[in-house]
Amino acid sequence: MYLNIKFYCNQLNSTLLRCLVLLLPLGLYGQSSSLTSTLKSAELKYGVQYNYNASLAAQKQGWNDLPAQVVDFHAQIRERALLDVLESSPKVFVLAPMITETSGSAIELEEVEVFFQQPGLAQPVPGKFLFQAPNTQLNLAATPFDIFQNIVQLPGIQSPDEQVGGLYIHGGTPDQNLVTWNGIRIYQMSHVYGGLSSLSTHTIQQATVEKAGIDARWGQHTGGLIQLVSQPEYHPGWSARLGLLDVDLGIPLSIGSSFDLVMGLRKSLPAKWDTPPMEVISGHYLPVTSPGMNNKDWGYHDYSVSAVYRAQKAHQFRAHAFDLRDQFSLTQVQSQFSTLEQTEQESSAYGLSWQAQWPNFAMQTQWSKSEVTLEMHEKLDQLQWDEEDGEFDLEGFSKADKINKIQETEAAWTINSLPDPHLNWRIGYQWNLKKIGLNTYSEQELTDTELFDYSSNKLITHAFFASLNNRVSIFSFSAGLRYNQYSNLGVGRLEPRLKLDMALSPSLTAYASFEKKSQNIFQTHEEISPSLEDKNNMWVGADGGYFPLLMTQQKSFGAQIHHKEYLLDVNYFQKHWDQLSSFNYGYLDPNDQDFHIGQSEASGFNLFGQYKPSSWVVWGSWSHIVGNNQFVGLKNGSPFPNNNTQKNTLVFGGSWHKNRFSVHNLFRMASGRPYSRPDSVVEDPELGHRFVYQNLNGETLPNYRRWDLSATYRWGEDHVWQKKLICSWQNITAEKNILQRKHIYQPELDKINVLNYYSVAPTFYLSLMLSTK
Repeated sequence: MYLNIKFYCNQLNSTLLRCLVLLLPLGLYGQSSSLTSTLKSAELKYGVQYNYNASLAAQKQGWNDLPAQVVDFHAQIRERALLDVLESSPKVFVLAPMITETSGSAIELEEVEVFFQQPGLAQPVPGKFLFQAPNTQLNLAATPFDIFQNIVQLPGIQSPDEQVGGLYIHGGTPDQNLVTWNGIRIYQMSHVYGGLSSLSTHTIQQATVEKAGIDARWGQHTGGLIQLVSQPEYHPGWSARLGLLDVDLGIPLSIGSSFDLVMGLRKSLPAKWDTPPMEVISGHYLPVTSPGMNNKDWGYHDYSVSAVYRAQKAHQFRAHAFDLRDQFSLTQVQSQFSTLEQTEQESSAYGLSWQAQWPNFAMQTQWSKSEVTLEMHEKLDQLQWDEEDGEFDLEGFSKADKINKIQETEAAWTINSLPDPHLNWRIGYQWNLKKIGLNTYSEQELTDTELFDYSSNKLITHAFFASLNNRVSIFSFSAGLRYNQYSNLGVGRLEPRLKLDMALSPSLTAYASFEKKSQNIFQTHEEISPSLEDKNNMWVGADGGYFPLLMTQQKSFGAQIHHKEYLLDVNYFQKHWDQLSSFNYGYLDPNDQDFHIGQSEASGFNLFGQYKPSSWVVWGSWSHIVGNNQFVGLKNGSPFPNNNTQKNTLVFGGSWHKNRFSVHNLFRMASGRPYSRPDSVVEDPELGHRFVYQNLNGETLPNYRRWDLSATYRWGEDHVWQKKLICSWQNITAEKNILQRKHIYQPELDKINVLNYYSVAPTFYLSLMLSTK
């Protein structure tokens, strides 16, 4: 639910208070008696004080109809955003508060109208989508609230392989997106090879998604921008969840009036429990051909902590840290051999920031360090039956290991004007260091051979940026300029960013944007074992030779109709890439392990609509995207389609609430994803058999369909505890969607066989949630 808040003021005599009049989101939690105390964090953060006339509020119509435990305001400033409340009622409640500056001068607000609305998506500015976890979500059938499962429902964003976090934004690949958690870059976006998001609900209180018109503050990426934010000072209470996949716990703490902290803990259930979701997910993402002759062991966890310390009203110190881990091992026993395949991925990061505010400007200094490691192991043992001992002996083995690691350190300094409805500016500097290492080790005991290879790359980037936002009459103009100096390449890249919004009416806004961006690392696929070949995502860095700098430019045009009950957004974009890899944009040829120089382009329409009256919400999105590649040495330099693009994607969702019961559903259709079918096979002196393609990506996969359904029941009248039972069914109609189609060659039969990778099987999920209000 959301609040649309309207202020009537007698006077305004500061820039900050003018911003407050634009919007003051108020989320309702807890007990009415704690109203004043819960505004403490907002007072400290924004240098103002809040008061209200409790006796007058009690006399207003409808106020006494609210439960006594409803009114607990959490105040924060977010431009044109709408926050959630806990009660599903269309009534209007009126308060008469006062806002007092720290200097002592009081400004009385004669009236504040609060309109209760159902959950849905907010757009604080045209082109930017806002999720306020856990109540603001699109895919309400996601189990539990999963931020990337929600983001992929937006128009212009696709996940053709059903992998959570594998987000293709405006035709770009997932490794081109910039995903940050409290300003720290995240590379590991999912657990269990794409089954669910790597960060739990308690770790994220807010997420914003931008596909175009991104401010010059953000660089070193060519795709979309996803910002995940924790807000320790605004936590509603602690919560715990037990499901069939994992246990999840959120713990908020407040120490005095200056220190707030929130921790999120999630850990998978033991693999030996073999709950249905575990079997379905592992069977889908890691198919095993002989289920009776293998042993699987897998698990995951994510831990996080976010803290804020207010030394003074104008100074804040923040600290954030997380640790994510996935592990999977599979042992297969055949008549003569035993094969062990194992992967482990771990990401950890921590960051510090200092925010200071003066009468006319604010400053932020931020530092972070992160590391992501992917380890892959394969061991093949030859078995020999021992008649005396009655067991197998290991006669010999071969072993292969690969370790891929990124270590990133970043420091940034930013100074900006205080929020103003007319003019804002920002300048800053950013320093980034990436260390990328690849360690390969191979050993064969029978022949006493040993191979060892290690390569590393060190990438240093200096960036200077400046931006100016100006609002004049019905026009809002944003201009930015970013300069990236890639030290290892000896190359400088100047990136202009422009965005124009025009308010044609109070509810209708037209907008346009243009931007240039660049990045210097890419993700490819390294095969180490037959079962895990599609999951071995390796990172490589630009060095001016084999891996050139990736550069893009994008322009977009759109319009938005925004009302308290409905939202309609339509957008058209064109995007162009230079210096690309056929791994990410071309055809899936297992014999082609090279990067190819060339260019690509994508264009399309995006449409999003949402309607949310008092007791239900419905929404839908449509994406039409076409893309082409043109690489040197492939198909004589002529264009061919991108293999990751679903040409048309249509999504419908809805939610209905009645008292303590709610039902949510999500239906998704997609069509037009191309793939390459080999025409013949030739003998290659070095690579053996090799496919020949006459028409790259000339075939199309069958249409995609999937329906997810979930229900939530809240019981009990306890004024302190909230108890929920959540159940869901994924792919309830058991659609066998083909997500990917590959080909393998059988030399003995001189035959090319088709290998299909299918959609996730029908999965039932159940969880119990207990939380304080």
